[in-house]
Amino acid sequence: MMVNCIRTDRVCAEMCSTVTQVLSMNYPNVKDLLLVCIRICEECATECEKHAHHMDHCAECAKACRECAEACKTYMN
Repeated sequence: MMVNCIRTDRVCAEMCSTVTQVLSMNYPNVKDLLLVCIRICEECATECEKHAHHMDHCAECAKACRECAEACKTYMN
């Protein structure tokens, strides 16, 4: 039941970690990377929201993913 949720969480965590590392290097061409991060964070949030009503950690994860996606959008502007 939670296989896709866990998989998506792991991919999202890896992507966010990668974006953080690249941004810390002040690499200028990050728009495409940020767009992928936004997409993955939004997918993760949507998946976690399916379980949020009975799993607190899923609700917290969905919230964090939405916040991360918004931060990436803000960074691009």
